[in-house]
Amino acid sequence: AYHAPTIACGGVTDHLRCRILVLRPHGGTAKPVAINLPPAPRPWTLNREAAALLAVGLAGVLLTGWMASRLAAGPLNRLSEGAVALSHDLDRPPLVEEGAREVRQAAAALNAMQTRLKALIEERTRVLAAVAHDLQTPLTRMRLRIEKVDDETLRAQLVNDLAAMQHLVREGLDLARIETTAEDVVPVDLDALLSALCEDAADAGQPVVFTQGCGAVIRTRPQALRRCLTNLVDNAVRHGGDAQVSAERQGSEIRLTVRDHGPGVPDDQIARLFEPFYRLDPSRSRDSGGSGLGLTIARRMAERSGARMTLTNAEGGGLSATLAFHAH
Repeated sequence: AYHAPTIACGGVTDHLRCRILVLRPHGGTAKPVAINLPPAPRPWTLNREAAALLAVGLAGVLLTGWMASRLAAGPLNRLSEGAVALSHDLDRPPLVEEGAREVRQAAAALNAMQTRLKALIEERTRVLAAVAHDLQTPLTRMRLRIEKVDDETLRAQLVNDLAAMQHLVREGLDLARIETTAEDVVPVDLDALLSALCEDAADAGQPVVFTQGCGAVIRTRPQALRRCLTNLVDNAVRHGGDAQVSAERQGSEIRLTVRDHGPGVPDDQIARLFEPFYRLDPSRSRDSGGSGLGLTIARRMAERSGARMTLTNAEGGGLSATLAFHAH
């Protein structure tokens, strides 16, 4: 076989490409045969109108895909955020059951769990409240009988022990009531709240000062925040000798700080201070009247008010408690 660029193919002599096959039969005469080649394919091209139409089509497909993914992911994101919020606040509204079937089922399960948890905590609180109420009567009788003790030293010791028992009962009941206390979230002027808190403490004879404000108004539960700060101030005065209260903005956060100038706490013991009934120095805590629940209640109240609470050793000595709120 050989190549001939210009040869008659199919009766046409033009610039056609053909292949000539030479057939050589055994004992016969060679016969050439011309075969037409198909034309070479032309490269695929687009004009401007077709290119614009294709671009619009691709953009439409991408936009439709993005919108579909957003519609599908929206309920899932809200479910995730609601689950996280539920871990901090059992009184939040139930989750909206929307989206795909699996997402609706998960939301319904979380709502049912929220209802059961609230019922269990309310039942526990009622039991503890009944126990605390029943303890008041024998404690009162003990107080009356202690007053009849002739030995003044012994009488004073017994009165102090009784007062510590009553304080422990009250704080244990407060800890149990935290989850069941309903309070609305409202705007709060932080500087006004901190100033009033420090003035009340100073009027009670505590060395407490308000050193700095930030002019911020945040949405929080004011009674929970006030109880948290009161516990922090009392803890600072009891174990550090004084309390300095301040507020400032740091980037996207608003930080409230209560610090003292006491001996501080070993770094490896700070995390344990939030454990119920944990005392860094049991003998010192008994002398100062601490129950071991103050910081536990303070952290739980901080969570209910929407803040993240941390404890650190302050520069120059002392312990610093910080409440961090997200600035909106």
